[in-house]
Amino acid sequence: EKKFFKFNNNNKLSFKKIDSCSNEFVCSTSYLYSISGNYNNEIRYSINKKILIIGSGVNRIGQSLEFDYCCTKASKFIKKIGIDSIILNCNPETVSTDYDVSSQLIFDPIIKKNIFFILNYFKPIFIISQLGGQTSLNTIKYNNFTKQLSINNLINNICNSKIKFNNFLKIEKLNIFKNFFL
Repeated sequence: EKKFFKFNNNNKLSFKKIDSCSNEFVCSTSYLYSISGNYNNEIRYSINKKILIIGSGVNRIGQSLEFDYCCTKASKFIKKIGIDSIILNCNPETVSTDYDVSSQLIFDPIIKKNIFFILNYFKPIFIISQLGGQTSLNTIKYNNFTKQLSINNLINNICNSKIKFNNFLKIEKLNIFKNFFL
């Protein structure tokens, strides 16, 4: 990751606000997107501590809504205890992307590069990734982000593999349905 970040550190990334009123009204939102280049940032500066929540990304049939709910509840709790909540999510059709859910919302693809830029710019004290499902877990998988406020990589690896997870349940003698993998 350090090589990746040093390589890309020369690239400038700026954050711009999304105009949610089509320039009809003056409105201040916390909706942001990143743009390559050294432009004026349009971010509300805050001296508060920050926590980054990695969202679920695009919704898929039969999943993601529960992940969005978890990210929303976590964000509201983080704000309630006086810490700024930053959500990275690329899906505008979710509750976690409502204007009052987070302190800052970044509409960018959930990829490693964007996480590095956000970490560098906002300097959050922690990252929460386990609430966003496979997308967020796979993005941080095998990355040694020192600020993870989540499960460790070993448990993440077990949970991401159906076979390893199935074996874990058998070792722990937990009841599971008969199943097989194609």
